[in-house]
Amino acid sequence: MAQRGCAFAHAVRDALGGWGNVDHVVITTAGIWVVEPKSGRLGKRLCHRALRQVAVIVGCARSHLGTSLLVCGALVIADRSNDSLEAQYDWNGEAVQVFGAKNFCAR
Repeated sequence: MAQRGCAFAHAVRDALGGWGNVDHVVITTAGIWVVEPKSGRLGKRLCHRALRQVAVIVGCARSHLGTSLLVCGALVIADRSNDSLEAQYDWNGEAVQVFGAKNFCAR
């Protein structure tokens, strides 16, 4: 269910400075979330690639939009064994929040 004051965009291609596909963008009065969902268990290599992808897209969004709003990145892993996962990673100076689906939906 959409919250009041939020806007959503899905499958945004080449909109943020021409870099790749953004699965979901959520815009609120407090900031912008770039959301990359992944299903199932991620191996270390796939997880690193997904973290890098989110970090690069967040950096592109920030520079392309030129907004004073906070731009955040979220990697959401839909895996029942990690449903309550919540962590933060730094990818070359860009913070990426990692959530299990249950914790992300509670936000």
